[in-house]
Amino acid sequence: MSAVTQALAPRTPLGTDRRTIPFDYQMYLAVFDEKKPDRSLVGQVLTTTTTVSIEAAFVAMSIGYGFAPRVRTFPFGPTVTVDTAPANLSFSDILTSLARSLGESRAAAGGEILLTTGVTPVNLGPRTKQVLLSGIEINPARADRLLLALSDGDTLKSSEIASLFEASEPSPERVQFLYALSDKGTGRNFQSEPLLNTAGLGTIDGDRPFRHFATPIVFPPRSTIQIDVIPKTEFHGELYFTLHGYKVLGGSGTPTGRRLRPPAGRSRRP
Repeated sequence: MSAVTQALAPRTPLGTDRRTIPFDYQMYLAVFDEKKPDRSLVGQVLTTTTTVSIEAAFVAMSIGYGFAPRVRTFPFGPTVTVDTAPANLSFSDILTSLARSLGESRAAAGGEILLTTGVTPVNLGPRTKQVLLSGIEINPARADRLLLALSDGDTLKSSEIASLFEASEPSPERVQFLYALSDKGTGRNFQSEPLLNTAGLGTIDGDRPFRHFATPIVFPPRSTIQIDVIPKTEFHGELYFTLHGYKVLGGSGTPTGRRLRPPAGRSRRP
């Protein structure tokens, strides 16, 4: 082995010259409730685990994460009793129908936005505000029909108007959560308390989305690695955690360990 290769070779914390192979363990966590999509998971403890194979010990050098947002789109539109032309729709009609589809249109105080339509003030809630900040658009399924109606001076059916627009839940610009890494088998924690992701891992936009461990962490074969996550902001999607490192082959009691040969002149038992 050359001096350069020897310098680049990983130094195992196990104090041996065993063969090492690069290896990563990935852990997946769904931050949403499929049966109750509107349920908030902020403050709840979510857990994901993975088990180190019997093949060899795993040495974790760093941890990283990624986030795949789960953005839901939904159609909405004003409710009309007769067919009408698109030009006759007011912005207040559109906004009120959006709030109604989100369950936030109410004639009570305490909303994020106060909208006056006719003689009844309507308070719109925070979800409506978020959708407005994210943006609304013409429903692609109704776009051709709308263009024909505008060019021909035609009217749209009430069923078409009820789904004329489309909104999407805003993709989180800054996902924040607490996380804790531990060895479930031994009960060993690797931090005094859960860490904030932006402080320990970085942000999801690629700005330092991982961290190196001050000292490599050795997980023996059959270890169960656990990550607990506590969402601090409202977001929906899939969180992926990756432990970057390598496996140390040749450990005692593993399939890659050395087998003792029988003494010379003595055959093995069948």
